[in-house]
Amino acid sequence: MPVSEAVTDAKADLGDLGPQITTWVDDFIELLDRVSRLDLVFQEVDKMDLNYVALCPWDDPSNLVIIHTVPQTQTAEQRKRTLATASILAALLHRLGYFDVAVALLADDIGKIFRHEGIVGHSKTIRGCPRVLMNEWKFDS
Repeated sequence: MPVSEAVTDAKADLGDLGPQITTWVDDFIELLDRVSRLDLVFQEVDKMDLNYVALCPWDDPSNLVIIHTVPQTQTAEQRKRTLATASILAALLHRLGYFDVAVALLADDIGKIFRHEGIVGHSKTIRGCPRVLMNEWKFDS
């Protein structure tokens, strides 16, 4: 099944904002560190052992594109950064006009998708996505 055009376009637009997203994530972590537990993403994925961050249509989370593989040995600081990134991406999707595209955080058996409607965030529980073990591919091999 091909990925929806909205998801493909959203991924491209977010890619264009890469360095800015990194700055916004750094600011989020610095400014909201003590209250990040009040953020919907931080609340909803509390103890999930994450495998992937993805984008998908809100109404069809089975049609997703993985944008980040979460390291199996993720430190607490890396986890905080992953969750902050997901939160920033959900807000950015709304700001960029992708109202039907969600950010997905996926563990083996369960996942959560997030989107914003103005200042209100929403989440849904979805099926997970087991980690796929792959040999690392190197461009210069």
